Amino acid sequence: MDYFYYEDSRTQGEDFGMVMQIQHSHWMEVANLIKEKTMVNRCPNCGGLVNYDIESGQLKCESCDSFFSPEEYESRTAAEENQENADYNMSVFTCPNCGGSVTSNELEAVEYCLYCGSFVPLESQIEKVSRPNFILPFAKTKDECRKSYKRMIARKLYAPKEFRDEKFLNGFKGIYIPYWTYNFQFGPDITLDGVTETRHGDYIHQQHYDIDVHVDGKVSGISFDASSSFDDDISNRILPFNASKLKPFRSSYMFGFFGDTADIGAHIYTEDASKIARDDIWKRISNDPQVQPGHPKRPKDREFDGTFNLRSSAYLSMLPIWFLTWRKNDRVAYSVMNGDNGEIYSEVPVDIKRYLLFSLIFAIPIFLLLNLVITFSAKNMLIFAIVLSLLMTILYSFELDRIVRKQFHADDKGYNVVHGIKNKKDQKSMKDELGSTVKGIGSVLKTVGIIGLIGLIAFGFTAIQYAVIAIPVVLGIIAIYCCVRIVGNGRKLNDRSVIIDLLGSIFALVIGGIMLLFDPAGDIFFYIAGILCMVGVGLSAIFSMRRYNFLVTRPVPHFYDRKAGGEN
Repeated sequence: MDYFYYEDSRTQGEDFGMVMQIQHSHWMEVANLIKEKTMVNRCPNCGGLVNYDIESGQLKCESCDSFFSPEEYESRTAAEENQENADYNMSVFTCPNCGGSVTSNELEAVEYCLYCGSFVPLESQIEKVSRPNFILPFAKTKDECRKSYKRMIARKLYAPKEFRDEKFLNGFKGIYIPYWTYNFQFGPDITLDGVTETRHGDYIHQQHYDIDVHVDGKVSGISFDASSSFDDDISNRILPFNASKLKPFRSSYMFGFFGDTADIGAHIYTEDASKIARDDIWKRISNDPQVQPGHPKRPKDREFDGTFNLRSSAYLSMLPIWFLTWRKNDRVAYSVMNGDNGEIYSEVPVDIKRYLLFSLIFAIPIFLLLNLVITFSAKNMLIFAIVLSLLMTILYSFELDRIVRKQFHADDKGYNVVHGIKNKKDQKSMKDELGSTVKGIGSVLKTVGIIGLIGLIAFGFTAIQYAVIAIPVVLGIIAIYCCVRIVGNGRKLNDRSVIIDLLGSIFALVIGGIMLLFDPAGDIFFYIAGILCMVGVGLSAIFSMRRYNFLVTRPVPHFYDRKAGGEN
C-alpha cells in the first residue's frame, strides 16, 4: 500500500512537528469525486490548476498563465450548473474532531481544519448546498493581510512570540462565509405625530398635529453571518462589507478558497436587522430640516413598521474573510480580516513571561519618578495597596462575567439557534444572574457613592475615627460581593480554582483592613503589611492574566449535527 507523508512544523502555540500518513487511495477517491460531481478548477487550454487571482479580478491558470473571466471560463467548460437551481453540488469536508465543515475544490482541504486547528484528514462527501444569491470576491490579497496583521501585532507587546512567526502567518486561509444581507424600503407616504409646547405664564400649551412626509427611501446592506460555526461577535467586528460590489454568485469565484455552508435561516436575524433599520430610518427622518421643526414623535416598534410602510427582503451572499487559527492544548484563538475593506480583528493571548519582563522594565522608571515627586508615608502605601487589591478583585469579577458569557455563547444568536436549544434554561438563568457589564459597573459606582457619602457624613461631624472605620467596612462589603459573584461564576464554569486566583488580593484586603482598624504604633508594621499586600496583588495580577488568556481564547469547538439551512 502506498502512503503519502505530510510533515508540518508550523508553530501553533507550541513547537511541534507532525507526520501524518494518508492513504494514497483516499486522495484518489477524493479527487475523483471532485472531478466527477463538482466543479473542477482546471484550465481548458492546458488542464492546469485554475484559481481566482485577486489582483486581476480574473481566473488564472497556474501553469500557462491564461486568464479567464468567471463568465468566460464557465461558458468554455460548461461547468456551472443551472443558475435557477436552489441547490448545487459541492465537496464538503468535515473535521472528525470538531464537526466543523468547509467546502473546497482543493485537495489541501483534507489536511487541516480551520476551526479547531487540527492537522487531520478531513472526511469528504458530495452534498447539495444552498446556492447563494451573490458573492463578493476578495479584494485584499494574502500578502496585504499578512502586512496588516504584522502592523497590528507589533502593538501587542505581550503577544506570544509565535504570533510573529513567519511560518505561523503563512497559515492565513481565504474562506467565504455565508451572510444574510437585509434590505428595507419605506414610504412613500408617511404621517407622523408632531407635538410642540409653549409656556404662557403658569400654563404649558401643547399642540398636536400630523406631519405628512413623502419619501421613498431604503436601508440596505445590513448583514449577519449565516454560519453557526462563525461567532457572531467576531462577525460583527469586521463589518461592513461593500454591498455595491456584490456580483451574481458563480462557483468559479471560489477557486483557490474555502467556503462555509449556511445553516441559519434568514428569519433568525430579521428582527435584529429591523431594529437597525428602524433606528437608521428614524435618525434620517427626525433630523431632516423640513421635518425637525415639527418635533416628530417616534412611533413604538409595534407601530413603526406600519407607519413607515416598512418592507424587507433578504438574500444570501458569500463574503470574503482571511482566517487564521492559533491552537494551544484545548484552546483556540482566531484572527480574521475582512477580505474587502481590510478590517482586522485578532484574539491575542498574553505571554506571561513577556508580561512580567515588560512590567519590571516599566516599573523601575515609574518607581524612580514617583520617588522623586511623591513621598509615600507607610500608612499611605498600605492604603494604596488596598485600593489596588480591591480594584483587582472588581476587574477580575467583570472578567469572569465575560468569560461565562463567551463560554456559553450567550451573545452568539446563530450558534444558540442551531446548537443551544437544550441550553435555553441555562442561557436564561445566566443572563438573569449576570446581567450586563454596564449594570455591574453601575452597581460599583453606586457603592462608591455610598462610600463617599458615609465619609462626608463622618467628616461633617468631625468624627474622623468613624470614617476610618466605615470606609474599610464598606470596601470589605464590596470585596465580599465580588468574591460571591466570582464563586457563582466558577460554579457555572465548573471551575473551583477561580477563587485561588484572588487569594493574593483577598489576603491584601484582610491584612490591610486589620492594620487600618487597629492602627498600631510604628511605621515598620505598615511597611511590612504594605509589602505583603503588594506581593499579594502581584500574584493576583499574574493569575488574572492567565484567566485573561482564557477569555480571549475559546474551547476547541465541538459542533453538533449541522442542520440544513439557508431557507428564508
